[in-house]
Amino acid sequence: MTQSKQQLQSDMASANSNAWQCEQNAAAAQIRVDALNAQISAVNAAIKYAQDFKNGALDNLKKQDDGIMKLLNTLGSEAGMGIGDYDACCQARNISSGNKDFIDQIDNQCNSIINRLNQQLSGLSGQLSDAQNTVTDQNKQANSARQRAASAQRQLRQIQS
Repeated sequence: MTQSKQQLQSDMASANSNAWQCEQNAAAAQIRVDALNAQISAVNAAIKYAQDFKNGALDNLKKQDDGIMKLLNTLGSEAGMGIGDYDACCQARNISSGNKDFIDQIDNQCNSIINRLNQQLSGLSGQLSDAQNTVTDQNKQANSARQRAASAQRQLRQIQS
């Protein structure tokens, strides 16, 4: 059973229109993919920065604080022995004891920031996957519609010849 010329023209126009709409949807989804990739790169950079700070500067600060504590303990012990005041060691510790709490707070804040960034990264990755699937699906639909339009056009040529 052959289709009428009018029906084939209508089918071809509808398929071309559908293909165009799918291509527009795919283009919009690709823009979203590109934006999400940029956001993911920025979050990855922030995670790396926070981890580098935690593993670099903060670790160095912890080591320096430990060294200062040891020096102050030694100083306090020697002073206590020298003058007979054994409370000097405790007083020396008090000089540096606030640093450890402060450093631990910074460490906890770094961990919190890294955790939040990883959660954000996970959400962005899910959105990226969805957007990539949309691009793929819309491109497939556009190709299918273009094939339907081409088929209708071939049939029209056969009718006209």
